Amino acid sequence: AQILIAYKFSGFSADLFQTLFGWALLVFLVYDSLFSCVAAFAPDAQLAQLVATPMLTIFMLFNGFVVSRAAAPVWFKWVFQISPNFHTMQSLVTAVAKRQGP
Repeated sequence: AQILIAYKFSGFSADLFQTLFGWALLVFLVYDSLFSCVAAFAPDAQLAQLVATPMLTIFMLFNGFVVSRAAAPVWFKWVFQISPNFHTMQSLVTAVAKRQGP
């Protein structure tokens, strides 16, 4: 439901909904799998939360919008390659730019 609300408020054309919904679903599945893996290895819920929180924070911070590649320190450039949020943001921005034109 949140995807539909965000899409409606964005004002994007109808042909972008499939791209937006697809990437949102993919990011959900990636994080669901990541957190399931962490939960399977952790002996209890508290430790699983303790391990998953830094990963989530780093991925959210290095999404290309909050911290760009140009602004990131040299030793953090590799985080962009493994961040699912970065790839999602890049794909969505590219899709919007292609449809909106120069």
